Amino acid sequence: MIPLIILILIGVWVGLTQIGGAALLRRREPDIANPPDQYGMPYESVTFSSRDGVSLSGWWIPAPDNARGTIILCSGQAGSKDGDTELAIPLHQAGFAVLMFDYRAHGQSEGEAMTFGMFEKEDVLGAVDYVLTQRDTRQVGLYGLSMGGAVALITAALSDRVGAVVSDGGFARLKNTLARWARKRGIPYLIGWQFAAWALFAAALRTRGRIDQVDPILWAPHVRCPVLFIQGERDPFVTTAEVEAMAGMVKGEAEVWLVPQVGHRGAFQAARKAYQGRVVAWFEQHLDPPTT
Repeated sequence: MIPLIILILIGVWVGLTQIGGAALLRRREPDIANPPDQYGMPYESVTFSSRDGVSLSGWWIPAPDNARGTIILCSGQAGSKDGDTELAIPLHQAGFAVLMFDYRAHGQSEGEAMTFGMFEKEDVLGAVDYVLTQRDTRQVGLYGLSMGGAVALITAALSDRVGAVVSDGGFARLKNTLARWARKRGIPYLIGWQFAAWALFAAALRTRGRIDQVDPILWAPHVRCPVLFIQGERDPFVTTAEVEAMAGMVKGEAEVWLVPQVGHRGAFQAARKAYQGRVVAWFEQHLDPPTT
């Protein structure tokens, strides 16, 4: 009787992790439409390919004058580029061109499975290729939000064409972040961590990829460009210790801006003027001014 109960429990556990893996991979629906011209920024709808051939949808926001470089805005893991349009305003005003786009399986882009960075790094690498070859851009900065911060760091480790990175709320270890997400929903951390590990394994089997390679803390030692980490002091998903550890591993200049009393990606709303100033100043400092 006991062996049968154990087999049933194992079957239930495996079934639940299969369901969890499928939920992690599901296609994300777009946010409410929020194009750049709502904020007085002219733009062009564009399509380009990821490094592995997935068609991606984006917005090209040209600089008002002689561009000092292009900032690629890397959104989080839910919704679409529409949710972050407002973040492009100060960059545009400072003289940067901005490329916003939907990852695979997000918004208007192709693809049916999102992978928390495993394949999204190919999307960002494709975006880098696009702006360097099709938009006459000399230098590129990556501005990542939540999962986008993690993907930006991985991309910087893989491409020497990235001149600077800003990561707001980027995770360090995906299983830890998923376990903390589960803990906020009443699941003990250790159980959540084990479930996350099994669900990610199931997701990796479905996508035939190495989802264990998405932890940016493994890639940080290979990043040679300057990185600004923005971290909410009360972020329930990413710890300050994890962010500081990544900053200590980066080979280029690294700075951690710890914002008190705010949670995950809360710095923009809590200290909007300071936030915009820091982001713009980081790219102005580390991307060369335009030639005249």
